Amino acid sequence: MRGYPVTIDELALAYLDFARGYYVKNGRVTREAEIIGDMLRVLVRHHSGQAAEEFGPVKLKELRERMIDEADWCRKHVNRQVSRVTRLFKWAVANELIGPSVYQALTTVPGLKRGRTEARETGPVLPVDDAVVAKTLPHLPRIVADMVRLQRLTGMRPGEVCAVRPRDLDQSAEVWVYEPGEHKMEHHGTSRLVMIGPKAQKLLALYLNRHPSCPCFLGDETVRLSRR
Repeated sequence: MRGYPVTIDELALAYLDFARGYYVKNGRVTREAEIIGDMLRVLVRHHSGQAAEEFGPVKLKELRERMIDEADWCRKHVNRQVSRVTRLFKWAVANELIGPSVYQALTTVPGLKRGRTEARETGPVLPVDDAVVAKTLPHLPRIVADMVRLQRLTGMRPGEVCAVRPRDLDQSAEVWVYEPGEHKMEHHGTSRLVMIGPKAQKLLALYLNRHPSCPCFLGDETVRLSRR
C-alpha cells in the first residue's frame, strides 16, 4: 500500500487481518478481535474511500458521536472503541503505512466524562442474591446445579467451572488447589489459584471419574440426564 495515499478501507482491512492473527488464544480468535471488527465497521461506514492521512481529531469526535447515536454503545465502551481507533493509526505508523502526525493528533482527544455526554451509563454488575440462587437450584438439571454449588463454594468464575479437568487439580494436600488453564489476567503473566475445601471436594469427587484431560462437567451428559 506504500507509494500512494492509503484509504480508510485499505487500512481497516489490513488491521483486521493483523488483529485476527494477533488476538488468538489456544488456536481461536479472541473476543478482542471481534470488538475491533465492530469498531472498523463503524469507521468504514462513515469514512469509506477517504485518505487515512486526512482522518483527524474532529473526524474522530464525529465518529464517536455515531457510536453513541447509531450503535448505542455505553460511555465506557465508546471510550474503549475510540482508543482502539487510535491504536489502529498507531499500528499504521509503526508499519509505515502513514506518517506519525495523524496518530499524534488523535491522542489529543480526551475520553468522555460521566455526566458530560449523551452516551448512556451502565450500572455495576451486582451478585445475585443468595436466596434467589437457593430457590433456583431445585429447578436446574442435576449437573448444572452442582456446577452452581461448586461456584458458590469456591468463587470460581463460570468459565473456570466449565473448564475444570482432573489434571488441573492438585489433590496432594488437605485443601485441593485448582489452577485454571485460562483466566482473564493470564496475559499479564499472573497465575490464578482456586482453593477447594472439603465441601467442594465432596461435590467435585462425583465428577472426577474422567480422562485426566476431559472436563469434569460434560455438556452432552447434562443434556442426556435432563431428558430422562
